[in-house]
Amino acid sequence: MTIGASLFPLEELWGQDSGPDSSAQEYFLSKGITQQDPRYYPPALMGMRGSHAGSFEAAHALRDGNEPRNAIDTGEHYDLVVVGGGISGLASAYYYRKSVGLDAKILILDNHDDFGGHAKRNEFQVGNRLLLGYGGTQSIEAPGRYSKEAIGLLRDLGIDVQRFYKYYDQKLYQSLGLKSGTFFDKETFGEDKLLKGPGEGYDVNLFVPVESAAQMPIAEQARKDLVRLKNEAIDYLPDRNPEQKRLKLATTSYKDFLLQIAKVHEDVPPHGLSGFQGHDHCFAPPPGRSRRGRGTIHLPFS
Repeated sequence: MTIGASLFPLEELWGQDSGPDSSAQEYFLSKGITQQDPRYYPPALMGMRGSHAGSFEAAHALRDGNEPRNAIDTGEHYDLVVVGGGISGLASAYYYRKSVGLDAKILILDNHDDFGGHAKRNEFQVGNRLLLGYGGTQSIEAPGRYSKEAIGLLRDLGIDVQRFYKYYDQKLYQSLGLKSGTFFDKETFGEDKLLKGPGEGYDVNLFVPVESAAQMPIAEQARKDLVRLKNEAIDYLPDRNPEQKRLKLATTSYKDFLLQIAKVHEDVPPHGLSGFQGHDHCFAPPPGRSRRGRGTIHLPFS
């Protein structure tokens, strides 16, 4: 048995250069619904509902102490049972069959009515509002670091990761005269403050340079700790050999590393020296303040 866990954004991977899926267009056009009609919305055919009704009742019942009583022994036998039809589960089944042959009998179980796991766009109608968001990962991140199995799966699926550079305008923000910056909100840090990033252009890795630490509305010790992390070459695990260090780091979150091993002040950002695009709360709130506010927001500005 294998259980799928990690995800790839399949909808993005299978995107076509020619625009909307022609089969989706044909369906609407066959109903007399043209592109000018408000009902014309090909993506809706894909059932972008996230965890739809019917996918969570059994889990909720288990949570509430109500075990299902209608389980049936079908008497079926399989060479492999995969729990989870996300990309990890599908990949497990794919590689298993590739290894043992096409005659392998494989059962893939999932609590949704379609495969793909979180690799889909989710849409929910709440009253008169449409809430939209991606269910899992936003894009294929750093494929250059993938294992040979993972990159081999992309290759077998016919996915060319270099197409990213055709569709992503890496000079967009620079062409618009935008720069990097980080906004600290009053609710979390006691004052509204915008710190500019260095130089021209928008760089996701240079939202708050350590040189701006003196201007950050955080504790003085936290500022000193930021400078220490950036400028001082310190071995924070001196009593461990390289292999022991790798094992320790592989089983320690970055936040725990900063707070428990590097011994930084709690105001130091748990994500490190540079910001993460679109993430909030990259800095811990000062003592005595809650996280009710938005925390820091990393954004381009002119």
